[in-house]
This record gives sequence, C-alpha cells and structure tokens, in this order.
Amino acid sequence: MKSTPRPVDREIARFRAIVRDSANNLLIADGPVNADAALLDLCAEALHLLRQAEKTQAEAYALFHDGRPWDDARREESNRLGEERERFVKKAKPLLSKIRKLRATTGGGIYAKALVVRSSVTGAAKLAMSLAEDLVACSELRATLWPPDREAQP
Repeated sequence: MKSTPRPVDREIARFRAIVRDSANNLLIADGPVNADAALLDLCAEALHLLRQAEKTQAEAYALFHDGRPWDDARREESNRLGEERERFVKKAKPLLSKIRKLRATTGGGIYAKALVVRSSVTGAAKLAMSLAEDLVACSELRATLWPPDREAQP
C-alpha cells in the first residue's frame, strides 16, 4: 500500500521566506543571498498550485464516494471540480519546465526540486532527470560518500 505524502504547506512557506530574505539581503547588502532563491521561488509557486490541484481532487473524490445518489447537480459539481483541478495543473506545467532548466546548487534547492517531482501529476520525467543531474553534480553529497582521504569514484 502506497503511503500518502504529507502536505507541503510548511515547506512552501519556508521556501518563500528564504526567497524574501535573499531578496532583502540583496537589496540592502546585509546577509547571505541564497544561490537557489529563484529556484525556490518557482518551486514554492509550483508546489502551491499542485497542492491546490490535490485538494480539489480530494473534494471531487469525497463527492463521488459519499454514498449519496448521483444527480445532475452533483455531476455538475464534479465536473466543476475536475476543471478547477486541471486549471491548477495547467498553471503549474510551465513552472515545472522552468524548474527543470535551473540547476539546484544547494541542499535546499535539491530538496525543493524533489518535492516538486513527488507532487507532480505525471512524475515529471524530465524534471526528475534534472533532479538526478543536480544530485550527481552536488559536491557536498559526494563528499559524504567519499571522505577527503579517499579518491572520489566516478
């Protein structure tokens, strides 16, 4: 049985806070600027839209499986919810393409990309490949596998 991933609302809020802090630090030259701020911003928005699509789908599922008789009004509501879900997914798709094109250089960026892949409707194969490339390119991750006194493996 597949477990349901927990909602990502907390992560969305954190990504947006990092982006806001980075923008402020860049403007006033006070503090660090996150190298993945643009990526985190796109991921937060994509996750928000995908989360809304997920909530809408859950509403439609509850409507369909509540045991009450199916009538025209309920069918219309189900269709409306389906269309609303598709609108959220359609708005998220261009963001997924932009996310795929940005390289994650920090742990936070890699984590954000992974959440988007997990939340995507189709699994986003190209985005997943982009994430895999970021993971392989991450020198900090490789350093956890091969300590400095050992030669890195290809």
